[in-house]
Amino acid sequence: MKRCVKIVMNFDASNDILRNFIQKKAAGSQIEGSVQALENNKIRIIACGDSATLDSFIDELYRGYKKAYPQGVTVEPFLTTADYRGVFRIIE
Repeated sequence: MKRCVKIVMNFDASNDILRNFIQKKAAGSQIEGSVQALENNKIRIIACGDSATLDSFIDELYRGYKKAYPQGVTVEPFLTTADYRGVFRIIE
């Protein structure tokens, strides 16, 4: 069953992390959606996929990237009207 979640977390949101970590993990897991850097080192991720794959993607986020770990992670259901067409985008 396909579902979507909105994930907001504190993380150093440099382009390196957005491209090399989050986008690659999403593409490798067949997650579609988007990631956007917000103010104060926060990022917002909209991720859609089947339940098991989405859970694995969230687990990967918690593992961190190059000894940087997310803080203040919130995950909530998200109803989307957008069609991501099977890709994961970076919104700059």
